[in-house]
Formats: sequence, C-alpha cells, structure tokens
Amino acid sequence: MFQWGFKDSIVNGLLDSLLTPVQDWLSQYPTLLWLAMHPLWLLGTILLLLFLLSGLLRAIARVTEKLWLWLLMFPVTLVRWLWQGTLFLLSRPFSGKSLPQSSFVNPPALETPDRLTEVLNRLESLRQEQNELLQEVKVLLAKEQKKE
Repeated sequence: MFQWGFKDSIVNGLLDSLLTPVQDWLSQYPTLLWLAMHPLWLLGTILLLLFLLSGLLRAIARVTEKLWLWLLMFPVTLVRWLWQGTLFLLSRPFSGKSLPQSSFVNPPALETPDRLTEVLNRLESLRQEQNELLQEVKVLLAKEQKKE
C-alpha cells in the first residue's frame, strides 16, 4: 500500500487490520457507503438524527422530572391527607353531626313544604304554557295547510 521503507510492512499490516472490518461493514450496508461518498447528505442525516435525539432526550427529561416531583411530593401529600382525615374524624363526634347523606336521598331544597308547593306551582304554570304553545303551533299549521 505505502512505500515507506523498512516499516512499511508494519504500517500496511496496521492499516489493513483497521480498514478491513470497516470495508466489510460498508459492503454489507451500501446505503451507508453511499452516504459516506456524499458528505452533504451525510451531514443532513446526522443533523436530522441529532434533532430527533434531542427531542427524545427532552421528552425523557420531562417524564423523569415529573416522576421525581411526584416521588418527592408523595410523602407530603400522604401526610396532608392523613392529617385532614384525622382532623375530620376527631371533629365529627364533637359536632353532633353524622356523615353527610346523599343529596339524592334527601335533597336540601325539598326539606320544607313551602318549597315543595313552589315547585309544584311552577310545574303547573309550565304545563299551561306548554299547552298554549301547542295550540299556537296547531293554528299555524292549519294556516299553512290552507295556503297550499
């Protein structure tokens, strides 16, 4: 390969041992050989890969940051939850109130008979208004049929 005198056999052996695996690898992957022969395409491909890798690393960093924040905040959240539960359980016997019942079973708005009367009166007025509107629709439909 090179003619450098006495040491050329050592240099040639060293270069052959380094270049032969690279040449074999490039012969197995002709696309990479083509990229090596076209440096602008190689530069563009490297930039694209670096851009994609940076996006991946940013996404991993965000997920890792959220995981660490959750892990560090978990004991604080757990202690706060336990503290609030303990205060609730301790204050319940002194308040004389039982646990709150579902609003579907005993709605607070219907506890008084006056409110029930108001709601029933409102429903009756809405029913009457609905009947009046239906009569008006019938009259309008009758007029449309007469025009045809």
